[in-house]
Amino acid sequence: MRFLAFLFLVAVAGIGYLRIFFRLSHLEDSRRVVDQYIKKVQKFSESYHDKLDPDLYHWLTHRVLRAQTLASDAAVWEPLDSKLQEAAAQKSASLVETLDQMGPNPLKGF
Repeated sequence: MRFLAFLFLVAVAGIGYLRIFFRLSHLEDSRRVVDQYIKKVQKFSESYHDKLDPDLYHWLTHRVLRAQTLASDAAVWEPLDSKLQEAAAQKSASLVETLDQMGPNPLKGF
């Protein structure tokens, strides 16, 4: 009976550890996505005047909503300073409009 109780406790602890591990892994993946997006935006902003890279522009526009969601997600920024989360949320708020203006044919009237 004690062995079954011990086995149950080990199983519960193992499941809890796995949940924490997967949650941390998910948060780290989210941070990597935001970091990658920031780097690609910087690269695009440095060269879009001279020559527009359509592949990079396509990549950015198709991931902009995910980047905005992650930028405003408190869990992603929790281990860091809360001021960073506020700054990220403010800066990402106009990202769709900015990318549209940087694109080859900006939409008028939206």
